[in-house]
Amino acid sequence: MKKILVFGAGMSAWYAIKYLADNAQAKQWQIEVADASQTNLDACKNDFPVVKTILADVFKDEEREALVKSNDIIISLLPAHFHILIANDCVRFGVHLITPSYITNEMARLNTAAISKNITILNEIGLDPGIDHLSSMNIIHRLKEEVATITSFKSFCGGLISLESSDNPWQYKFTWNPFNVVRAGTDGAVYKSDNQFKYIPYHHLFKEIATVSFRSVGAQTEDEGTESGEWRVESEVAGENFDMYLNRDSTRYTSLYGLEDIPTFLRGTLRYPGFCKKWASLVDAGLTSDKIEITIPEEMTWGQYLKGFSHENLTDTEVIKAWGWLFHDAGIVALKTATPAANLQKLMEIKWKMNQNDKDRVVMLHEFGYEKDGKKYKLKSYMEAIGENATKTAMAKTVGLPLGIAAGLIADGTIKTFGVILPVIPEVYKPLLEALASEGISFKEELSVIS
Repeated sequence: MKKILVFGAGMSAWYAIKYLADNAQAKQWQIEVADASQTNLDACKNDFPVVKTILADVFKDEEREALVKSNDIIISLLPAHFHILIANDCVRFGVHLITPSYITNEMARLNTAAISKNITILNEIGLDPGIDHLSSMNIIHRLKEEVATITSFKSFCGGLISLESSDNPWQYKFTWNPFNVVRAGTDGAVYKSDNQFKYIPYHHLFKEIATVSFRSVGAQTEDEGTESGEWRVESEVAGENFDMYLNRDSTRYTSLYGLEDIPTFLRGTLRYPGFCKKWASLVDAGLTSDKIEITIPEEMTWGQYLKGFSHENLTDTEVIKAWGWLFHDAGIVALKTATPAANLQKLMEIKWKMNQNDKDRVVMLHEFGYEKDGKKYKLKSYMEAIGENATKTAMAKTVGLPLGIAAGLIADGTIKTFGVILPVIPEVYKPLLEALASEGISFKEELSVIS
């Protein structure tokens, strides 16, 4: 019997735990969930009686170590900077680890030790990063097998409120970590375009945007007479436009994806049209700055607080309306000594909170340009997921399910590569994509001939 422990029982954990609980009896898995919140654990136990819940504090070394060494596989859904604590324990006790977070330098340095202990430390296996890696590498390897030359790769993802639940001028509510949303883009962005690297600084990032069209394609069949991987679209609906701003340093993925010589490579985030210009106004005013703490008097209202920031040049009607909705009647500024970003986050956690019956939405799109047999092609790969409510969200599903599935694949020996790894090898992405498709998360493709 394999013992699997999930650290963290928050929103993103629900679908990971559900997958493990649903398969526990058939697969002979013993599932434990540890969290510092008894409320979270009670909710977990109510939904999944087969799961053992444990009240635990990750900062207490003896408590954490005892939990790690008594299990075979750990899923860490704690804040990203806590993963290394658990990773060090996993190496020490020879326990596999799975996280949805980016590999840090500290984590990467555990590779040799993990190999020596015959354990897998699988990172970046959530939504983005995660499902984007799986689906991208599946197509990249397929095109390379067809001896196609990939000339362009663009990947976009958006965690959004569904249109039916969008009821504020920002057309946005929090469906994932508010801390990251408020501080998105602060390092600027780097990407490749026509063999030239490009850098966009933070104060330009939400102004130098592009429009991306997302189109849900209908039934697809492999066209008789075409080579493997080429598809014709049987039916489609009109495209929907999004704002796209660029993500961090896209170029770091070129070597990971085996596309070092590709002329164009970029990754971006999707938002509903108009969001970026509204967010840019907050950046310009300094309200998203996380560089310096400001101490303000007790009982200072948001109206008084905003007088300390430059926003007199607001002229766009949509931006003015968005500011009015956010700051009007906002009351007292919550934090008396904090960065502007921290205070903005505190307010937005109230204003942008999902109502219980709200539905969220995840959209992902990959665009490939490639050449084959003297012709140029464009291939688009789409994925969309809609949540059920504020608890069972599409974001939680697309982050949590890959983690639960990956734990199962390690438990049954399907994933057997040791070390600190990413989900970019066929051993990982092929069974994961197949399992995700069975859970309703799959990609549809559209191929067009350019010339």
